[in-house]
Amino acid sequence: MSDPRHQVLIVGGGAAGLSVAVRVSSDAVLVSASPRPGWPPHCTGLISPETLKLLSAHEAVSDTYRGAVFLDARLREVCRVERRRVLAYRVNRPLMEEVFAEEARARGVRMMFSKPVVHVDWLTGCAMLADGGRICGERVVLAPGYSPRFAMLFGAERCERLYGVEVRVVLARRMLDDVFYTIHGSIYTPEFFAWIVPVNAGREALIGLAARNKPLERLAALLDDLARRGVADYTRVVSRRNGIIVMGPAAKRITRGKLVGLGDVLCASKPFTGGGLYAISRLASLVAGYADNTIAYGELDAAWRLLRRELLLQRKLTKLLRVLLSSSLTKLVLAPICEAGSRGLCSLDYDRHSSAVSCLWKLYRLWGGGRVAEARAAEENS
Repeated sequence: MSDPRHQVLIVGGGAAGLSVAVRVSSDAVLVSASPRPGWPPHCTGLISPETLKLLSAHEAVSDTYRGAVFLDARLREVCRVERRRVLAYRVNRPLMEEVFAEEARARGVRMMFSKPVVHVDWLTGCAMLADGGRICGERVVLAPGYSPRFAMLFGAERCERLYGVEVRVVLARRMLDDVFYTIHGSIYTPEFFAWIVPVNAGREALIGLAARNKPLERLAALLDDLARRGVADYTRVVSRRNGIIVMGPAAKRITRGKLVGLGDVLCASKPFTGGGLYAISRLASLVAGYADNTIAYGELDAAWRLLRRELLLQRKLTKLLRVLLSSSLTKLVLAPICEAGSRGLCSLDYDRHSSAVSCLWKLYRLWGGGRVAEARAAEENS
C-alpha cells in the first residue's frame, strides 16, 4: 500500500506553517508536534505595522505602542522615541495561530496535531512520523521551528541560539501603556537585551530577557533589580514563557529537493530584537505560491536572497551595536536616532533594523550641510 501523497505537505503548526496553510490553494495537509494551534505560547509578539499588514493578523492585535524607551545598564533612561503614528503592535500569538488554523480548515486544509515528524526525505518528499506512519507531498513546506537536523538541510548548521524567558506580572503601580522599554548593556543579558512591555492598560507587564546560559536565574535577578530601583515593581507572577531565539546567520538556501523552508528552520530572525514573524511575513505568500506551483523557483529564490542579505547586514550591525551599547557610548549612539525618529526626520521601522542606520546616515548628511535646524523649523511650522 502506497503512502498518502498530497500536493502540499506542511510540517509545523506554528506561525510559519499556518501562514502558508491560509494561503495555499492546492490539496494540502498540515502535521504538527504541538497538541493544538498556538501552543506552546511565545514571548511578547511585538511587530511593526508593515509586518502586521503582511501577516493579515489584525484580529490578534492586543496592544498598540507609539513609543519606545531605551534604558542603560543602570536602568536609567537614555532616550525615547515617541510618535503620533504606531511604532509597534503586540499580537496575541496563540490567538493569531488559532485564527489562522480556522481559516486554513475553512479552505480545506487537513490538520493533524500531536503528530511529531522525526525525519523528512528531501528527495521523495515523505515524512516519517513518530508513531511510525508516513505521509508525503509533491512539495513539503518545512516549518517545525528550530531543529538542528532540519536546519542543516538548508545550510543553517551554524545557526546561533539564545534562550528567551519571560514572565507576565501584575504591577504594583501602573505604567504608561503606549510605550515599551528595552534595557541594553545589562549584566543580566550581555548577548541580547531585556524588555518591559506594559499590557492590560498598564496594570500588568511582560518582562523578559535572552541569554546563552542561566536565563531563569538572570531574569530573577533582573526582576529584583527592577523592583528595588522602582522601575517595575510587581505583586505577583501571572504566567511564564520560554523558548529558543535564533540569531543567525540565515540559511544559505530556502529549498532542498522537494522541501521549502520557512521560519526558524532557516535561522531567519531579526538579530537585534529577535523574532521570526518579520521574515515569515515577507516569505509566506511566496512559499505558498511555490508549493502550489504558481510561483517559479527563481522568484522565490530572489526574494530569499534579498531578505538574507538584509538579515546578514543586520547581524553585522547588531554585533557592532552590542559593543557600543555595553560602553559609555550608549547615549551617543541612541540619542540622535531617538530625536530624529520622534521628530519625524527619519522613518523608523521596528522590524527593519537597517532603518536605524539609514536614519544615522540621513542625520550625518543633514549635520554636514548644516540643515538640522532648518529641518526642525520646517517640521515645527508644518
